[in-house]
Amino acid sequence: MHCAEQIVKSGHLGDFLKAMVTHKESSAILIRIAYILGNLTTNFEEARSFLCDEPETFKIIFELASFYLEKDRVNHEEPHKAGSAAGGKVNKYEEFNTGNLEDALTKVIKLLANLSTEETVALVEFHKADTKQLLITFLKQLFSAVDRRTVENNEEFILNAISCTTNILYYDTAQKPILESDLRAIIFHSSKQFLLAT
Repeated sequence: MHCAEQIVKSGHLGDFLKAMVTHKESSAILIRIAYILGNLTTNFEEARSFLCDEPETFKIIFELASFYLEKDRVNHEEPHKAGSAAGGKVNKYEEFNTGNLEDALTKVIKLLANLSTEETVALVEFHKADTKQLLITFLKQLFSAVDRRTVENNEEFILNAISCTTNILYYDTAQKPILESDLRAIIFHSSKQFLLAT
């Protein structure tokens, strides 16, 4: 824990987030950074608070998640294009194959789930017009991805997706709604089989 505490107190967690954007095409770098931030924000309130204080943190993570969810959609609909580079060989540590794409998604979603527990920040962010639109797009893509999977083969991804969504739905109240009823219905229909199974 001492090493993790030192990373949190270093004041450089925002640089980790920026590095995720800079290296979003590199599976090796992205997965490792997302893993570090996911663990730190699971175990340290200070880490969650620090990242939430960074400008546009939620927008950045929603955009990253949507980027990988789109790759995931293409991977399932056009598997012959998965991992192919436009005009050259792709380094094995950079390409996103089916396995490490899901790994990247799972870790980014876990990070978003953790940060969504910071109530004062998330409440404001999720109701901002631009962030709200990114959130809605993310949820539509996420549950399309959930529908392509089974709990037998993709348990970690599905559990993180439902955990993240549950944290977000906490802010979707009758007094201050975030989602339209049709999106709520999609989420419920997609997740009920997994919730009933647990």
